[in-house]
Amino acid sequence: MSLKTLITKSVQYNNWVVNKYLDWLGTKSDEQLNQEVPSSFPTILKTLNHIWQTQEYWWSHISERNDFDFEKTFSNKEDIFKAIKKTVRRNSRTM
Repeated sequence: MSLKTLITKSVQYNNWVVNKYLDWLGTKSDEQLNQEVPSSFPTILKTLNHIWQTQEYWWSHISERNDFDFEKTFSNKEDIFKAIKKTVRRNSRTM
C-alpha cells in the first residue's frame, strides 16, 4: 500500500469516526457536555476542544503553515461541532 493510500484511508476513517461521535454527542444537552467527568479533561466539551486542537495542530504541520494558536477554544456545543466539521471537510478535500 502506498503512503498516499494509507494517509487517504486514515483521513477517511477519521472523518467517519468524527461524524459518528458528533452525531451521538449532538443529542446531548449543554448541561451534559459541561458536566464534570473523571477523565484527562474535566468535561466532554473540553475534550472536544482538545480533539479539535490536536487535529488543527497536526494539520498546520502537514500543510507546512505552522500557525496554530493553542489559545483558541470554543465555549459552546454549536461552535465546537462547527469547527470540528469544518476541519474534517477541509482535510477530506485536500486528500
